[in-house]
Amino acid sequence: MFWKSNQKGGTMMETLAAISVVGMIGVGMLSVIGNVMSKFRQSVVISQIQELQKNISDRYNVVGNYADLDASAHQKLIDDKVIPSLMVDGSGEIRHRLGGRVFIGKDSGVPENNLTGVFGSDDYYDVSFMELNYRTCVDILQINWIKNSGSNLMAISVNGAYLFLSPYGLSPDVSSATVFDLPVVLNDAMTACDQGDNNNITWVFQ
Repeated sequence: MFWKSNQKGGTMMETLAAISVVGMIGVGMLSVIGNVMSKFRQSVVISQIQELQKNISDRYNVVGNYADLDASAHQKLIDDKVIPSLMVDGSGEIRHRLGGRVFIGKDSGVPENNLTGVFGSDDYYDVSFMELNYRTCVDILQINWIKNSGSNLMAISVNGAYLFLSPYGLSPDVSSATVFDLPVVLNDAMTACDQGDNNNITWVFQ
């Protein structure tokens, strides 16, 4: 009887140990799945700014300037599929994959982007992605915009305090910003994305 009791006790301990191992594996799998989904959403956000830039440039290439690219043009851009339908929510607002607002226009006037009134020319337009988490902010800043030895990217403003400028001759008043050169390097991106999960980025394109 004593031997059988020990055998049952051992079996119960083994069962509990097995349940514990399965639980740990389950938690680990959930963590892995969460990380994969997070990286997927980040990659979608990166592709969204690239697609927007390409679509807008193609749309206005024939016109030759961005004079009518303001907030009132958003619906036209949506109707013409310049802004992908998946970026438009039920109320008609433009949002990136992580849920933050997206602003598009010529000097779109995003608060505290330190570019308002600087690149207001009809030759430039800006795109702003709001409420980006730290990892996405760092990754998206490092997109390589150079194509055929040139780039349409003129500047990037981050959190109203950091400004990345193209070497192609633009010289705005940057007295209120810490200035870096384009293209963005990792250390500068890590410095600029200093608002945790609430980073705002504005790109200025020509």
